[in-house]
Amino acid sequence: MARFRKTAIAAVALSALVATSGAAYADHNDHGVAASSAQGMKWAYYGGELTDYTTAPNPLVDKPDIFKGATASAMMIGMEGRSIFRLTVSGIDAKKATYGVHLHQGTCNADNPAEAGPHYNVTWDSTTKLSDVISSKTEVWLDLNVNSRGKAQSTATVSFIPDGQRSIVLHAAPTAKDGTAGARLACLPFDIKSYGG
Repeated sequence: MARFRKTAIAAVALSALVATSGAAYADHNDHGVAASSAQGMKWAYYGGELTDYTTAPNPLVDKPDIFKGATASAMMIGMEGRSIFRLTVSGIDAKKATYGVHLHQGTCNADNPAEAGPHYNVTWDSTTKLSDVISSKTEVWLDLNVNSRGKAQSTATVSFIPDGQRSIVLHAAPTAKDGTAGARLACLPFDIKSYGG
């Protein structure tokens, strides 16, 4: 029964990734970088409220609280060396603006935004703690273009498959060419699982 449930979840997630909606939509597709060696299928799903970073103690900068009360759904399917991500956020207290969003290495903690760590990067070197290349080809960038109803949706396709307990972090500014996007405003947990695992 558990195996059937996982198969059903994966099928629903994949069909949801392929479907489109009328939300403000950004597509960051076909980033060609050497595929990871991961085999089989990996998937992740989150649905619920965002973790608010603007309440963290001793904030370094004044951060707009635009994601307070916002809800999100995020999905990922990874197979054959490629991953497809889809993120939808509703209830954003901002209109017609763009916010940088990235997959991060660590997890969400409202009291300590630093626990999300740096961006997940396929060229990350665990010894030097650096990435060789920072771009939308080596990281998952899901910038949101908010529509007049405070809703946004984004997809990204990358040529690698992340794994483990990660987070998706929403920033105060659009993503620059060097990957920076301003203060961390909110995040959501993103636990990537192996099919059948």
